[in-house]
Formats: sequence, C-alpha cells, structure tokens
Amino acid sequence: MADSATHSSDNATRQIARLILSSTALADPNLAKKLAAERLGIKKIPTNTSIIDELRRMGAPAEVISRFRRKPVRTRSGVTIITVAVPLFECPHGRCIYCPGGGSTGYPQSYTGREPVVSFARQVGYDVKTQVRAYVERLERMGHNVDKVELIFIGGTYTSSDPETQRSFVKDALDGLHNATSENVWEAVARAERAYPRVVGMMVETRPDWCSADRLDELVRLGVTRVELGVQALDDEIYRRIARGHTVMDVVNATRSLRDRAFKVGYHFMPGLPGSSPQKDLEMYRMMFSDPRFRPDALKIYPTMVIPGTPLYELWRRGEYSPYPTDQLVDLLVEMLSITPPYVRIHRIRREIPSDAAADGRYPGNLREMVEGELRRRGLRCLCVRCREVGRAGPVDESSMDIRELRYETLGGREIFLTYETEDGTTLAGLLRLRLPDEPANDLLRDAALVRELHVYGEMAPVGRRVAGSWQHRRIGARLLARAEEIAQGEGYTNLVVISGLGVKEYYAKRGYSRLGPYMAKRLS
Repeated sequence: MADSATHSSDNATRQIARLILSSTALADPNLAKKLAAERLGIKKIPTNTSIIDELRRMGAPAEVISRFRRKPVRTRSGVTIITVAVPLFECPHGRCIYCPGGGSTGYPQSYTGREPVVSFARQVGYDVKTQVRAYVERLERMGHNVDKVELIFIGGTYTSSDPETQRSFVKDALDGLHNATSENVWEAVARAERAYPRVVGMMVETRPDWCSADRLDELVRLGVTRVELGVQALDDEIYRRIARGHTVMDVVNATRSLRDRAFKVGYHFMPGLPGSSPQKDLEMYRMMFSDPRFRPDALKIYPTMVIPGTPLYELWRRGEYSPYPTDQLVDLLVEMLSITPPYVRIHRIRREIPSDAAADGRYPGNLREMVEGELRRRGLRCLCVRCREVGRAGPVDESSMDIRELRYETLGGREIFLTYETEDGTTLAGLLRLRLPDEPANDLLRDAALVRELHVYGEMAPVGRRVAGSWQHRRIGARLLARAEEIAQGEGYTNLVVISGLGVKEYYAKRGYSRLGPYMAKRLS
C-alpha cells in the first residue's frame, strides 16, 4: 500500500514538473505549481524539493530550477556559506563566566548544543568531512547552485589547537566539499584552486591573545581569508569580571597583525556583560569605530544571555546580575546601528541559541527585525554593508551607480574602502578593501599595498556565466581592482598583493597576478 502511494506521489510530481517546464508563467513558482496541480486534478501538491529533483532529472534549465529554490537568502550575498563545527577542544585560558558548553557536555565551549550546526555536528561525531558533504547535498536538494562557497569553522579558539589539527580540519572540509580523499592538506588545497565548488573564502574564530605571527602566517597558507575575534567588550575591568583572560591591548595587537597580513577582521561584541551598562556599551561601540586601533570590517553583536550551568547563571540566581530587558536592548541596538560606519558589515544580531535554553535574556529570534523596524519608525537607518547590499535594499537605478571611495586611518596604515554603489549610498553592488600599510608584516609583503577583500553582491552566478538579474560577472570586480591598482601605484607601492580564496586564484591570474607565497600579487609599473 505504501509503495503504491509513493508511486502515485512520484507520478504526480513528474506530471506537475512536465507541465511547469512547458509553461512560461513562472513569475510565481508556488502559484505555477498550484495551477498545474489543479489542471491535472492532483489534490496533494508536491514539495518544492521534490519538484526540483524531478526538474533536474528532466534536464530543466538552471533558471527554472532556481525559481523553486528554498531559502534564497542563503546565496543572496553572492556566495554560499557552509558552517562546520570542529571537533571538541577546550579554550586554553579556561572558561568565561557566560560560556556554556565544554567539559563533559558533549558540545563546544560557548555553544549550548541546540544550535542547528552544532546539533548536527554532534550527531555525526563532529566529523568535518561528513558535515560539509551533508551541507552541500542538502543545499542542492533545496535548489541552490553550490558554486561559490565560503567555509566557516566554529567551535573554539581555532588557533590554539596544534598546527596538524588545524590542517586536518581544513583538509577534511575541502575533501567534503569536493567529494575527494586527500593524502594531506596541501593536496586538498592544490585541488581546491581548480575544483568546483569554488572556495572563495574561509573563516575561523579565535581569541585576540592567540594571534601570533606564526599562527597567522599558517592561516594564510591554509587559505583562510577572514578571522573573527572574540572581543566581547573594550574594557579591561569587564574582562576581569568575566574571566576573559586577555586585555584590550591584545585586541589592538591582533587587529593590526591581521590587517597587515591582509585578513578581513571581524569582532564579536556582547552588550550587557557584568560591569557594563547601556551607556557603557554605547561608549565602547563608539570607541570601536572612532579609535584607529580598532575599526573592524565586520561585526556580530551577541547580547548577553544567561545560560543554566554557567558561573553567570549563579550570579543571576543570587540576584547579582540581570541582563537588559528587551525594550532597553532594542533602544541600545537602534543607537548602535544608526552610528555604524558604512564600511562595516553587521553579520548577525543575537546568537542562534534558542530562547528557551536561557534562564534570562530570552531575546526573540527576530531581534534584528525588531531593531530595524524601530530604526524605520524613528526615521533612522543602518548603513552597514549588509543593509545596503543589492538585492536587499530594494529597486536600484544602475545608471546612478559608480565607484566611490571612503578613506580612514587605522593603526599601522590607511584603509580605502572602494565601493560600486548608488550616488546616495543606499545600495551597494560591490566592494574592495584596500590597505596601505606603513610597514610590511613580513618580507613577503615588502613594498606592497594589500587587497583584503573583493566581493560582488547580489544573487550568486556560477563561475564564468552570466545569469539574468544577477550583478555578478558584470566586470564590477574588475573595475574595483583596476582602481585599487591605480591608487596603490599613486601612493608609491611597487606591488599590489591580494589575500585570495583558494578557488579565486585563477581569477587574479587572468588579470596579470602571479603567486607570491600563498598570496596573489601584481607588479605595478
């Protein structure tokens, strides 16, 4: 009986897919699916995933398949993000008072185990290759063209693990992505330079006090392009209270060391920590972008939550600590977002910890939407990169777009933020981060200006192919790169060096760049 029902369902899916493929009315895919079912007298409408599978078997064009794709936001920024939780290891300094996980819990420090990525990782024994392979297959079933990928490693102070362990994480992730088996990480890295999906970036999380020169140079060799620092606050007294184990000066030194090697730098920031207040948090936030020692490129804002089993929970239970009420937090975040510089991308507001996992600080999952709604109500707006990305910011008049420059000082050098955006600055289609360092981080980077990021936003288009409606492959990146070369040469640098994702080296090679160790470089005439 079950086999008969399955056969009937498969047949219905096949009939609907054929009718959809023969139709040109696909503006609303769900309506097209419903109308096809009604026309065929089929009562139970198949899922989009099953429609996608059938369309693929029929050889349907990618443009048709993409209309039935679930969660298009996953590739709206021009790249597919694949997050992997690394095998368990303890932070070397111990445990911050707000930190769940670690020890005998079976999940990484700073995680509750109920986050989707960590939950799945635990099911597969934190096997990195299995996680990545499963993620790719799941995205493909949802209709995504997994073509350009950024790999993200979470789960601990990445750079505190020994070099061989770090290499094994990268090897296994690349093998999972390319469905391969490598003898060592360098074989996997070499394959990734030409294999699909293309690895356009790689990110790791670590602490500011684990960013020594040798560790950062190893990250470059492995293909890492972005490092997120657990900054949390910018106050040594708060660090003492939360048992953070590092200082503000560690943040300063790590930020400069990362920039001088061309990494993109992200901070994690936690409003509401013990010893702080809304006024103090706003003061630290202002300092983060007014003080040249900091000025990160990206930010994740994680309001403090009270998780049972943590030392912070004990303080809360004794009445010695309380997180901000939601309305007070929203007011604070509105002020923060309204003063965020346009060169910053705010990736997230709020951890993926379920509200019911917290004893207090049970902030709603749609906290960012609440904040953005309050911004609009007050006639304000966030000008961060994410809020201005083409595809998110509404309709755009392309004729008003051109290359624009924003210059700002940082410790040890100057930054030039090149964008391809509208005249009013509300919509951005591409960006390039150019660093003009005062002195090189090492001999390899002598006399070199640094491209720390080149990114074109909008719906992802496969490598080498234009897609209707996509902003990729319109030579926006090439124009930004050419302008960076002009600026670097005009500033007296003899080389322009790019920290390149493993799968993007060919792109730069076609534009006159050649290998310089793990970087790509061009001699400026």
